[in-house]
Amino acid sequence: MDLSKQHWEGTELFDAAYLDLAQALIAEGRIDAVRDLMLVAAQHPQLWASEAGTTLLEDLIALLRDGLAEGHVADVVPALAVCPPDLAMAAIDLLLDAFFPEGVEVDLHRLDDATLLCLALLVGSTGRRDQAIALLDKSLGHRHSDVFTISAPVVRNHLRLGL
Repeated sequence: MDLSKQHWEGTELFDAAYLDLAQALIAEGRIDAVRDLMLVAAQHPQLWASEAGTTLLEDLIALLRDGLAEGHVADVVPALAVCPPDLAMAAIDLLLDAFFPEGVEVDLHRLDDATLLCLALLVGSTGRRDQAIALLDKSLGHRHSDVFTISAPVVRNHLRLGL
């Protein structure tokens, strides 16, 4: 992607160039560009299996969570809609491990709203859309923040339509 023109000039990036580009976009807070990164993420399996890839995925998750917390659901949904299922599963593991270290029971009520929305989108990206919708539906009566009440219906609709 040419950052000044904001379009892809090719997708045949080596892992190092892809990593550099992704880190630059994250540093700039470019949530709108994460979709493009996800579109070619499957071309970099060795990167995602590395420590640098894990760190990159953590940074991408943080950027998307922050975007959801700030109300940028329109940018986050398309980014995670094209997330490869294997990468989405790795992201789910990282997200849950960050909140629930080994040995701690997973309690989704302990997640903040943006994290829960991100989790639902990631679950949907693995192909388990019904499970993601159920997760949102279960939380709708218990969460009343603007972040959740405005974004959850958008996320749910995306999951329901399979976009």
